[in-house]
Amino acid sequence: RLREVRAKRPPPLRDDKLLVGWNGLAISALAQAGLVLDRDDYLVKAEATARFVLEHMRNGDRLRRSEAFGKLQDEAFLDDYAYFIAGLLDLYEATGDPRWLADAYKLDEVAERDFEDPAGGFFFTANHHEKLLIRQKPVADTARPSANGVMVKNLARLAAFNTGGNHLARAQLALSTFAADITRNPSTVP
Repeated sequence: RLREVRAKRPPPLRDDKLLVGWNGLAISALAQAGLVLDRDDYLVKAEATARFVLEHMRNGDRLRRSEAFGKLQDEAFLDDYAYFIAGLLDLYEATGDPRWLADAYKLDEVAERDFEDPAGGFFFTANHHEKLLIRQKPVADTARPSANGVMVKNLARLAAFNTGGNHLARAQLALSTFAADITRNPSTVP
């Protein structure tokens, strides 16, 4: 009876947009769970999600932040790149498919070009985003992991797969940039 009464009222609004960063987190979770639990169905879902983002949520070599009702919305922010690259690396480690590693390297090149500060660390907004008075480099975890922290880990992982690149030096520079924050607030900057 309650369902019948409820059906007469307007349903609550639904947010149907797809976010690149959140999909990256989901890909990581599915890839890791698929590997640990030996669940190929999780890996299939992770791969399908990664393919969708790569095929439908990019404009040239840059990611778009979201897709709603078939339309791409907004330019991606650092967290979108950080989480999605991490998802691709997890997918590569779980499946061994070199495509995911190649795509992670390509997206890291975009992140380096558009977000990385030559003095170390990453800005939350890209150099082509709206001009702000101050481009922030957030380092603390919130409800989601710090995009700078995830990028440092991504760089270390990319360095492990390709020792000829500059990934490890970039990770070390970012860590040294945030050393005071890490030392002062280790529980908020894990």
